[in-house]
Amino acid sequence: MLKILDDLPVARQPALVRGDCALGNDPLMSAPEERLQPYLFKLKLSKNVKRHIGRLFRENGWGDAGQGWEGRDSALALTG
Repeated sequence: MLKILDDLPVARQPALVRGDCALGNDPLMSAPEERLQPYLFKLKLSKNVKRHIGRLFRENGWGDAGQGWEGRDSALALTG
């Protein structure tokens, strides 16, 4: 994936890279961050992820994400 992204001309690079939960690990997620490439990876809904999301629902700071949706940035340190 990274070689393909690196070889694409800037005008042809995707607005967002999406990955499934099997790819949501630090080495694969750090690479798009280093390239300033927006990305979205699905998370495996473990007990700690569910708890984190539950906390976010009780907080302010949600913003318009388009098409009637709201979103919020957050960080979570994953283990395992």
